[in-house]
Amino acid sequence: MSSGQITVGSYEIEGNQVKAEIGGEEYIFELTEEDHLVTVPYDETLDLVRGVTCGGLTLGDPGDTQDPENRWGGRDVSFVSEDATRTRVRDYDNEVGVIYPDEMEYYDWFYDAVIVGDGSDGYLVARNVTDWWLSYSGSDRDFLREYADLYVRDDFASLYGEIGDDNDVTCKATNGKSDKKAEYSANFWNDTYDIQVQSELWKRTYKKNGDIAYIVKTVYAPFGEDSRLDYLLNSTKVIGVRHT
Repeated sequence: MSSGQITVGSYEIEGNQVKAEIGGEEYIFELTEEDHLVTVPYDETLDLVRGVTCGGLTLGDPGDTQDPENRWGGRDVSFVSEDATRTRVRDYDNEVGVIYPDEMEYYDWFYDAVIVGDGSDGYLVARNVTDWWLSYSGSDRDFLREYADLYVRDDFASLYGEIGDDNDVTCKATNGKSDKKAEYSANFWNDTYDIQVQSELWKRTYKKNGDIAYIVKTVYAPFGEDSRLDYLLNSTKVIGVRHT
């Protein structure tokens, strides 16, 4: 196993120690404050996804390369140049993609979403919610608020640490004249970070057959840095993706 290799296995955490079983071999190593991991709901195992090293063993460092033929962490993910300044990432397993400026980075930190970041505490999280939306009986506004309660706060905790408090929480429907169906905004903070958050529910149409996808795009940026929030929102685009 070498640095930059994405490794899939099972992981259990006790305190700051992680027990990993990979390819039939068992490893035990300690987490530091710089390590990133994502907890899987309803399960005590962990997907360890970036930059954990112990005794020369590195499990997952997706920032090293962007290889269009690479399955990141066992996921079917591809990268292509959208134009001279932008990249398109497609996560076929989760049927979601993002078009983003080349100066941003892709991170494989969440098992069910695509993440890109500006390299300085600013992130975009894109998640396909089509099946959920189709079975939902409420309004787009109520849907996005429920999504935020279930995901946006937990995603913040995974990116920045547990939320200490929040304020200025609003959620509204758009005017219906665009494919952006609803907007949610809030300010979350803890002892280390003060972050402004904006989520958008987008309707996307597959060009090949006219099928519809619903994607939630959530942006996190340091509070007071409105230009960074606008950049993460307006220089990126979320899409639905399929192999066929």
